[in-house]
Amino acid sequence: MSIRKWCYGLGLMLLILLPLKAENISLLSESLQGLGEATTFCSYGDYGLFVGGNHHLAVIDYNEPSGMPIAVYDIPNNYDKSYDVLCYGNHAYLFVDESMFILSLQDILHPKLVKEIDLNSRRRACLIQDNVLYIATFSGSLTSYSLNNPEYLLNLDTLTIPEMDYESMFTGDGFIACQGDSLYILDTSNPSDLRFASSIAYSDSYPDCQNSQAATMGQYLVCNSLNELKVFSLSDPYAPIQISSSILPCDDLIYKTHIHDNVLWSLYLDGSWEANQIGIMSIDLNNPSSPAVSNKQQLMENWDQYNCSKLLRASDNRLAYFYPYYLLQGIKTAVLSGDSFEVSEVQIRYASIGKIVANDDWIVGLNPVINILEFDNDNKLHTVRQIKPESYYCDALQIKDNLLFYAYSHLYNENAYDSYDPTLDIYDLQSGSKLSSFPLPAVQGGEFPTEPYQVEIYNSYVLLCNGMGGLVCLDISDPANPQQVYWLWEPFNGVISVAVRGADLWLGVYVNMFGGYLSCYDISDFNNPVHDYDVNLGDTFPAKMLITGDYLYLKSSSVLKCYHLGSEGIAEQSDFYLWGTDMEYMLPFWKGLLFGGDRRMQVISLQDPLNPLRVGYQELEMVLPDNPDDPNYYPNASFTVQGSKILVANGHYVQCFDASLAAVMCDAELDLETTAMQIFPNPSRETAYIGFNSAEYGEAKLELYNLRGQKVISHCLSSVKQGFNIQSLALVDDKGRRLGTGIYMVKVITPGRTQVAKLAVLR
Repeated sequence: MSIRKWCYGLGLMLLILLPLKAENISLLSESLQGLGEATTFCSYGDYGLFVGGNHHLAVIDYNEPSGMPIAVYDIPNNYDKSYDVLCYGNHAYLFVDESMFILSLQDILHPKLVKEIDLNSRRRACLIQDNVLYIATFSGSLTSYSLNNPEYLLNLDTLTIPEMDYESMFTGDGFIACQGDSLYILDTSNPSDLRFASSIAYSDSYPDCQNSQAATMGQYLVCNSLNELKVFSLSDPYAPIQISSSILPCDDLIYKTHIHDNVLWSLYLDGSWEANQIGIMSIDLNNPSSPAVSNKQQLMENWDQYNCSKLLRASDNRLAYFYPYYLLQGIKTAVLSGDSFEVSEVQIRYASIGKIVANDDWIVGLNPVINILEFDNDNKLHTVRQIKPESYYCDALQIKDNLLFYAYSHLYNENAYDSYDPTLDIYDLQSGSKLSSFPLPAVQGGEFPTEPYQVEIYNSYVLLCNGMGGLVCLDISDPANPQQVYWLWEPFNGVISVAVRGADLWLGVYVNMFGGYLSCYDISDFNNPVHDYDVNLGDTFPAKMLITGDYLYLKSSSVLKCYHLGSEGIAEQSDFYLWGTDMEYMLPFWKGLLFGGDRRMQVISLQDPLNPLRVGYQELEMVLPDNPDDPNYYPNASFTVQGSKILVANGHYVQCFDASLAAVMCDAELDLETTAMQIFPNPSRETAYIGFNSAEYGEAKLELYNLRGQKVISHCLSSVKQGFNIQSLALVDDKGRRLGTGIYMVKVITPGRTQVAKLAVLR
């Protein structure tokens, strides 16, 4: 073997074995999953089993007003999404992706997996009737199973059915298949001999049955399209006869039909696209030839059609329907009785892991109740205790010793972003009890919304940034009786960040969404702050701020502004550019800073306070919702640190990262003149970012060589700054061709210095 081939082979081995020097933040575990968006449910006595979109089956006690789960069954992560659940006898039948899980419910707090069945296709519709389970799949089949022994299902028969429109199978006491402009009636009178019975042309005025509803009631078929209701007699299913047709009293569509005790229940929509009203309608079918609307009740206003369609499938005498709860998904249940209904007090809130905070002794996460957490031996988080707050919309969290500070504001309505009545609740984490609740001062005039942005603890004081409500200082020496010390407020300006250094109190104030200033107060007499001076930030938005030693760090978008605080104010300053435009979180981390957001996490060393150095980097996987255009959605994410562990609540679960190596690098005495060049990420696919130091301003050259010593990329950098620089490098050679998989050498030539590092390219 030639030396050249041997070197090339070695290079490919290094590609596989190469340590990711820049990505020195390793994932330890994923835990504390949020329930996600519920998709359907079934009733089991006094309990409801709600299927969550994030690999969960949640058990709800209808008699528990909080509506929070009393038990959660975790679906294995190798499955995509939950679609349906049926309850029958002492078992639940859970349909996930192309599989069915049979769960024993004898111990309702611990649903136990009895059997898993591969359906070879996703479920389209399912029904249990007279001890027989019917499953229709996307592959075009209807299969019947005997439930005499749920642990050993007996396949009775399989019927091939025509290709149907998406989500257009309807169930009641029997099966109706929908395809195009026709309804197909299936004869299930003998589960061991499934047959086609007949078909019905659905509607002359609205022939597409995909957006329509149908259900069976004994010997009758009831179907509606738009606001038209038709009833067919199925006394002879092979020759159905229409016996009535009527127009329902609503302007628009009917959603999710359900029949109970000869009463048809539907979620209806009235109004325009911009201002919809949604309600529940009951229709008396005791005389099928003359259906009559017996009850119609509005539930809420301003729903869009996307949310209107989200009535969960009814179970027995209970309906469940979604309602918008700001950034949370809420569900209410309605108990049916005759032709009336009563909305249950149970409000089931499904949400992702929105916020997480920690100190040396405690970890607290929200989803949306307050979860007090701890690690087990496998580095997985589990809930030790839950606290049910009075408001599920929390803006800011902070921990001090054994106290949790929970800041929130109320909403004008469940669809609006405007907030009011900001409040700070203080909880004892050891007992789980609320010690006090302090209403924050209202904005003068009351015309501006307020929203807590940050809770900062300073000695025995709470400093709370309340947006348009200014800064509120509270004395918490007696946490059961907090006292307001002062209130700093300016009309039309908002306070969103705060930091304290000695006798100086710094506020980050925004004038509009694109700019602001730093405001410095003298707090030599803490009870009487005196305004000292302001620092104009131009178009810099003072999103996050913290002080370490004599240095103040301000984050705005992708820029970290570094200030040296002297006796006369700001002595020196510099800018450091973060990778990403939305670094939502900034936390102190050993002798450095931790940044999170924009689907990435970065660790920055502050050994040279005015010349930060990136020593750790990790791409994050953010899970997006099914409908990212939902105006009530934004990617919930939060970061906290406990020792060298970084906890990331990324919207659906909490990830625990071991950043010990990055912490050591933050803590080490780094010599910026000799620190090796950095490459992020490494390996790279399309673009690499080259971090290097330059002793002075001037021209530089960036070159890339393959392992054969051939130069494949050469760039002249017209101007580099003194200190740390970042240069993006598209992984395309000088002839415009994509670089292939392999090991390359990056060379950066700066005035008085040449730096070399390895880059792995992985396609």
